Amino acid sequence: MNIRATGWQYTSVVFFLGLALNALAQQQHTDPPANNESLSLACPSQDFAEFFEVFSERIDLQQAFTVWPLKYSAIDVEAEPAPAPVHSLISFQNAKFPLVPGKTERKEYSMNLMEINKISPNHVEVQLGKDDTDFLVSYFFTLDSCWKMYRIEDHSL
Repeated sequence: MNIRATGWQYTSVVFFLGLALNALAQQQHTDPPANNESLSLACPSQDFAEFFEVFSERIDLQQAFTVWPLKYSAIDVEAEPAPAPVHSLISFQNAKFPLVPGKTERKEYSMNLMEINKISPNHVEVQLGKDDTDFLVSYFFTLDSCWKMYRIEDHSL
């Protein structure tokens, strides 16, 4: 196994380890929302920009307004003959919160909201990245009675 890492890769590992430890400390709910309902929380907003602003800051909203199991994909950099995507489903019980870092975490780790793509009137993709690195994560949302995150794609190498 050939392990090569640069400073930004160490930073990414430390960031995600910190998020995981923070999530363990802050996680309040141990059961998924019943029948995928939103824990009786009111929808923060039908306007996506307003919804995302609140969603990214509150773990309870991330727990409530996420479709479980959550679709997740990442790049396996050790796949042969070339890096390849790996797909999985994350259960509520195995999820590490926050799923989407809030403003403070984004600022602390120099992450930027790169783009908000309106795929259709009821589907939005948010891209979170870090300048001058290959760090890029896409979050996908759909609108029914409220916006819900249904997929995360980690494009980082």
